[in-house]
Amino acid sequence: MLGNAILTPTMEECGKIKKFFYHRSDKTIGELEKELGDIFTIEAASFRKDRGDCGEICCKGINKSYGMEKYLEYVGLTRKDAIAFGDGPNDLDMLSFAETGVAMGNGLEEVKKLADFVTKDIDENGIAYALKELGLIKLIFL
Repeated sequence: MLGNAILTPTMEECGKIKKFFYHRSDKTIGELEKELGDIFTIEAASFRKDRGDCGEICCKGINKSYGMEKYLEYVGLTRKDAIAFGDGPNDLDMLSFAETGVAMGNGLEEVKKLADFVTKDIDENGIAYALKELGLIKLIFL
């Protein structure tokens, strides 16, 4: 995975990269955390739940909840105005941050336990179903 990487002594030299996705790594998340955990956060990918060989590497402090917070500040809203949808470990911080966390029906059990509401699977129009159940839209076809 690091074969083509250019390592630098400081993050400032890395440019504007905020997130790196890896796929089919020979290293486990634990091994990557040992090597890179002082600077980066390592998260398992929300897909391919059967294998631990893919995920996300992000700068410490840069995650989905950080992005939500910055966007909400920009538009003049607060976390009480936020709803987050997720299915995997990379969504846990976002679901905790939002006023309402919605787990997809096909999501991991740890995501469902954290969520305020569990909706249908993504393939069963789970987002539309949740929005209807939360009173945010009216649909007659669900």
